[in-house]
Amino acid sequence: MTTQTQKTTERNESQLRQFAANFIENKLAVVGLFLIVCVALVTVFASQIAPYSPTAQNYNAVLEGPSMAHPFGTDDLGRDIFSRVLFGYQTVMTITTSGVVVAFILGTVTGLTAGYRGGRIDQLLMRSVDVLMAFPSLILALALIAALGPSKWGVALVLGIAYTPIFARVARSEAVSLREEQFIKSLEVRGASQPRIMFRHILPNAVGPLIVTVTLQFAFGILTTATLSFLGVGVQPPDPSLGRMLTDGKDYLDTAWWFSVFPGIAIMIPVIGFNTIGDGLRDTFDPKQVNR
Repeated sequence: MTTQTQKTTERNESQLRQFAANFIENKLAVVGLFLIVCVALVTVFASQIAPYSPTAQNYNAVLEGPSMAHPFGTDDLGRDIFSRVLFGYQTVMTITTSGVVVAFILGTVTGLTAGYRGGRIDQLLMRSVDVLMAFPSLILALALIAALGPSKWGVALVLGIAYTPIFARVARSEAVSLREEQFIKSLEVRGASQPRIMFRHILPNAVGPLIVTVTLQFAFGILTTATLSFLGVGVQPPDPSLGRMLTDGKDYLDTAWWFSVFPGIAIMIPVIGFNTIGDGLRDTFDPKQVNR
């Protein structure tokens, strides 16, 4: 038993090293990972990094350009844009992470159940998913926000509901392909319960496509969160929001370009990061890449 366990451990370590080597070969994915690590650090330590309070107003420094005192300049109320961008990251990443986690859990459970059980359960669950997928995610988000009301956690819940069908489709596809495998049939013959088969054996084998989906949905989640705030139905003042900063700054593009440009760049960085990571992971999980 000990020898078998050691062999399994060695095999897993070898696969992990191969996975890391294949991922590192994708230079864009590495750059994307670096960007996301930087964003994560900024998000966690925003309170320590920010030189000012994100809501502190200074009418003696209205619409000042970038300087040593205000690296990103100030807005129409004299608030430091650099500090607001840092705290805006906290807001958008909290919302997006919460929404993607909700979507991952609901979608994965739904997809695995539909794919493994099949029959009427599959039809019922996936037709419900099709109803949600019939609406573009942004339109669906706007409709749900109208019902729930604009708030930070309302936006997170909206993202969770809007992105659930995507995870459900991915999980169902993997479950359908894996349920006919010999090791699944042997588990059924031995009397293993359906939840155990789905979550202990099918889910680990489907984790690759799901991880890729998570990274890509993070990018879409950040854009959706910023868009809702830009339209005025997302995070409400005085909480700093990158999308809201774009809205406030659009009328000052000719006289105070920094008001909108720096928040826009702040949105672009994690979106590019997550997209490049997703592409890198997709290539890494591709068997042709792994076995190259």
